[in-house]
Amino acid sequence: GHVVTTLSNSVNIGILGRMLGGHAVGLYSMGRGLADGPHRISTSVISQVSFPIFSKVQGDRASLTRYFLSISKYLAIISLPIQVGMALIAAELVPIVLSPSWNEMVGLLQLFALGGVAVVLSLPVSPLLNACGRPEVVLKFVSVSSVATAVALLVGAAFGLTGVAVAWLVSLVPARWMLLRLGLRELDLSVRDF
Repeated sequence: GHVVTTLSNSVNIGILGRMLGGHAVGLYSMGRGLADGPHRISTSVISQVSFPIFSKVQGDRASLTRYFLSISKYLAIISLPIQVGMALIAAELVPIVLSPSWNEMVGLLQLFALGGVAVVLSLPVSPLLNACGRPEVVLKFVSVSSVATAVALLVGAAFGLTGVAVAWLVSLVPARWMLLRLGLRELDLSVRDF
């Protein structure tokens, strides 16, 4: 999955560079970097903590479900306010953290931070599926969502950098919703129970 993700990111940057130029790539990369920072930390922690826990209790559906829901709850309590907060204060944050010359990135950062909410909600799913012996599901998801994102960026680039950010968000949210549903299905959980 990591190889596909890395390759996908390189392809996406190549698409943007080719269609919109280096300045756009810089704004896109910086916006994604800032917005991804909080959930990148969460991803690392969740993967290191949840996979061993899920692996240990994989044969006990009730314990597996309980741990999945607990990890999801605490992750949401910590990460969601950060993602939403970043979107709300982006206009103040960018000139302070970077400089006013980066203000063109504010709208991008807001969209990327809001997209991070969908990422956060689905973070425990990949470790869950891998621990349950379903790595092919994770690989298929990463592969399909990577292609969908590249296509979305190609379409969005016709509308400039804002079009790219909107296209990214429009491709990300349904993909992450699908990943979450795959995890819930593995646990026989409804969205309502989640």
